[in-house]
Amino acid sequence: MKLKCIYKKTISCLTLIFLLVGITGCVSHPVFMVNTNDVTRLKNLDPSKVDELAPFGGQYTAIFQAASDGKTEFVKVLLDKGANPNVVGSNGSSPLLEAANGRHEDILRLLLDAGADPNFRNVMGATPLLFAIGTQVDISIIEEMLNKGANPNLMSKDAVNAHSALKIAVENRRYDVVDLLIDRDVDITLPREHPPVVVAAQTGELPLLKKFLALGADINQIATNDGSSIMQYALGAQQWQIAEYLNAQGADPSNKNYSGENALHLGVAFGMPLSLIDDFILQGIPVDDRAPNRSTALIIASRYNQTDAALRLIKRSADVRATNNVGDTALHWAVVNNNFELIRMLVSGGANINAISSNGVSPVSLANNNSAIISILRNNNNIRYSEPPQKTNLPKEKNVPKLHATGSGFFINENGQLLTNYHVIEGCDTFKVVGELQSTIAEVLAFDARNDIALLKTNLKPDTFINLNNNRNIPLGEEVTVLGYPLTRILGNTLKITTGNISSHAGIGGDTSRYQISAPIQAGNSGGPVFDEKGFLAGIAVATLSLPIDVRSGSLPQNVNYAIKSTAVIEFLDANNVKFSSGNGLKQMTPKEIVETNEQAVLMVQCFR
Repeated sequence: MKLKCIYKKTISCLTLIFLLVGITGCVSHPVFMVNTNDVTRLKNLDPSKVDELAPFGGQYTAIFQAASDGKTEFVKVLLDKGANPNVVGSNGSSPLLEAANGRHEDILRLLLDAGADPNFRNVMGATPLLFAIGTQVDISIIEEMLNKGANPNLMSKDAVNAHSALKIAVENRRYDVVDLLIDRDVDITLPREHPPVVVAAQTGELPLLKKFLALGADINQIATNDGSSIMQYALGAQQWQIAEYLNAQGADPSNKNYSGENALHLGVAFGMPLSLIDDFILQGIPVDDRAPNRSTALIIASRYNQTDAALRLIKRSADVRATNNVGDTALHWAVVNNNFELIRMLVSGGANINAISSNGVSPVSLANNNSAIISILRNNNNIRYSEPPQKTNLPKEKNVPKLHATGSGFFINENGQLLTNYHVIEGCDTFKVVGELQSTIAEVLAFDARNDIALLKTNLKPDTFINLNNNRNIPLGEEVTVLGYPLTRILGNTLKITTGNISSHAGIGGDTSRYQISAPIQAGNSGGPVFDEKGFLAGIAVATLSLPIDVRSGSLPQNVNYAIKSTAVIEFLDANNVKFSSGNGLKQMTPKEIVETNEQAVLMVQCFR
């Protein structure tokens, strides 16, 4: 029986064509031919039609599709018929870049021999060379790209950092590619924001670090994206061997990054070797130098329960009575961390057990449920109590909650109620919210585990709170601004900002309660606000796609993050009869204006177990 394309009310001819292509022979378009396994039909194609665009569902040609799908034989036929190897698809990519992204090595060779441009750049500036290095394409093909004129100094740019061929090679530990690029006189200082020598220090690649320094890299190189030095990156990544080597080679530890932290501040937070503490102080870093929140190295060491570091700082005459900008002392944190040894050393050194922080607590009041700590304080002759002795039947030491994790949250009304993710507070015994100027204990009022939303209540009366966007869907491409407290152990406990765009109206698996956003987020951003261009809440930061590679497509996920839509948040608040303000706004705001307007409404959420 011969099938024909006949119009009917129940099914269009177009639909029938899609259903029967490859069976009936109704379709002769080259792109559809590539979607079959019949290369013979393609060989009979009129060469004048070889670069025709797909008539439905996207602007791309047959060779673009074949290169993307890894169909080598189809690419050969199309090139023989004169297909353009430099055609640009509607996604801003080229056949060569698609082949590199998919690690289709035979197709890469065919396209290069056919004159494909090795310096083609997509909308983010990425070239086929960058993708080939990142997807582990064989070095012989990378060498061929360079022989065909690929520029190793062209860089891509994401929302935070630029990426060079050398940097990607270092990140992927492709030492053979590093040597090849160096032989081709690659600029080892690119990208300026986060150069390869910094990456080598951060990842513990001492041989590469030595190689870059021998080639003229500055041992005091500053990464311009955050102002950190090579030494600071090594310390933040706990690469002690790297840090000790840099110190032995004369690196300057006194640089302060854009957050105002020097090598001593960063190092003590992560428990660096005591010899480095001694060296940094001997090299001129004042032992009581202040971080941005006025914390000294001793306060930082105590906060992160780094006993050995704290004791060494005390030995180096650190001020045991120093306070930070919220009135915390090293003794406050020693009590919170239940660190008996450090408490003894601090109080014997003259620490003030009655120092009152901005939230009205002293080390003594923090110890009111721990008889062992009270006993230490009572046995010290220098102590004067400002509070009455505690009653008996105190809980055992093991029941005192300790800081487990941190996230972000934000006020939604003047009643001190704030939102965060449920996974931020899940399994916690005690909660504390900490802002730039205020901190207090919080309690859970309501939560929705399925949608990952939690509502907390504090005794604060904030002057600033965030208004929600009540749009069903914010347009794709609209700029978003994210505020929060990511990676506090590395980046410090000050508010951070990132920006990006709405990438999709659905999350993983088509979840319509989520937005996909390109703004970078990290651990600790969870629960933080995501603002639209008018300064209204677009959603709550909730998750990031952290897969190193999509094993099916071979592509590298970049800036694929998710936020709970404000509409889902509004439904949760309505269901719990919670007061809030919403709207769409009129005036477009810059990210700087959004920060200035809302920064006091965003807080760190601390989970104690």
